[in-house]
Amino acid sequence: MVNACGACGETPAEQFNEVDDDCDGETDEGVRNACGGCGAVAVEVCNEADDDCDGATDEEVVNACGTCGPEPEEVCNEIDDDCDGDTDEGVDNACGGCGEPPPEVCNRVDDDCDGATDEGVVNACGACGALSPETCNGADDDCDGETDEDLDPDALPIEQCDGRDNDCDGAVDEHLRNACGDCGPIPAEVCNGEDDDCDGQSDEAVTNACGECGEPPVEVCNARDDDCDGAVDEGQLNACGACGDVPEETCNGEDDDCDGTLDEGFVFNACGRCGPPPAEECNQLDDDCDGATDEGFELNACGGCGPAPDEVCNGEDEDCDDFVDEDFDLRSDVENCGGCDVVCSRNNAVPACLAGRCAVFQCAEGFIDEDLDAATGCERRLPPVPTVWVDAAAGEDSISRRSAASTSSGSRCATSTAAARRSECGPRGRVRMASRFETATASRRTTSASAGSKVAVVSRGASPAGSRPSRAAR
Repeated sequence: MVNACGACGETPAEQFNEVDDDCDGETDEGVRNACGGCGAVAVEVCNEADDDCDGATDEEVVNACGTCGPEPEEVCNEIDDDCDGDTDEGVDNACGGCGEPPPEVCNRVDDDCDGATDEGVVNACGACGALSPETCNGADDDCDGETDEDLDPDALPIEQCDGRDNDCDGAVDEHLRNACGDCGPIPAEVCNGEDDDCDGQSDEAVTNACGECGEPPVEVCNARDDDCDGAVDEGQLNACGACGDVPEETCNGEDDDCDGTLDEGFVFNACGRCGPPPAEECNQLDDDCDGATDEGFELNACGGCGPAPDEVCNGEDEDCDDFVDEDFDLRSDVENCGGCDVVCSRNNAVPACLAGRCAVFQCAEGFIDEDLDAATGCERRLPPVPTVWVDAAAGEDSISRRSAASTSSGSRCATSTAAARRSECGPRGRVRMASRFETATASRRTTSASAGSKVAVVSRGASPAGSRPSRAAR
């Protein structure tokens, strides 16, 4: 079998000889070092070149400062010369600076960094600068061991309010204390229940509007003027003008939360209101808002609810039965005689309606219709009348045969019939039977007593109750 080089056996291995030994079209592939040559790569040296062809220059051969050769020596220049992370180490002074330490000066500072402050530069009083002159203050100002010595009388200080005898006159703070006996201005009055400014008053002009100390109370919603500003619950009322939260809106046809809108957020029924629609009623209205009126009710003849209206006398058909005023007899009804609302009324008489005309039915007791005019009624009053006594137990025939002397009244009329029929008893008389009687006015227009009755009553111009009227109106 022929190999890639056209010869028998295995293909030769590639060697570094600038020849394509394995006949793969490449020369010295896989046998060159990193630098492209034969054998091992060169050793890296510090020369700012990549001697070992690994992509890095002078790796592991430069000093701590990154240069070739030994590190530079540290000098005092505030720089890390030897690149060890410290600056000026071993070359700075006691104060950590370059050169000699600074000289000590009197400034309460350790200028020369020797651990002592102002050594050798303070005065006798242990302070910097010149000694203070002796003054009248009860102190050894010049630190000579003596107090207030050698004072100049003309140079004594003015008394000050400091609890000392400044002018050395033996008095302390004379004429300098305020009304409270203290130095300085009078304290301002504060609200504490005390007379701070010593004027004899406590807390004047410092209490709040409520007359108390501190800030006025915060206004709360309680129908009171908590902050004493003359207004009640200002800034605390809700939209409805009341305390607390605004009421929740409910579906009730009212603006519960006082926002100017009624029942917002609720679904209305067909009538535009809350809840189920109202039940239909028989009232000629569409109560349930379904477009129909009085549905489900049986209407009367007039198309309305309930029974038909009562008929009244007015020329109209109120009960819708196609008849007008059918319940009224205009020929005999004294309230509607001859026409609606024509009322028969006669003086001193019971009226009647005959054939649609007003008449007198019966005169009142003691009156007669003398002019026979129904329009004037029973216009004449009769004088009092005598009484005829009749013995009803004996009967009319028996009485008629008795003498006039046997009657209780002495009248010549012995019977009720006779008394009513004749004029012997006078034009007017009363018939009385035993102990029971009724009055009657004798009339020349006769009418007889009922047969078998115990009492007979006849009157002029009036008939007994229940009899026909005496005359009709003209």
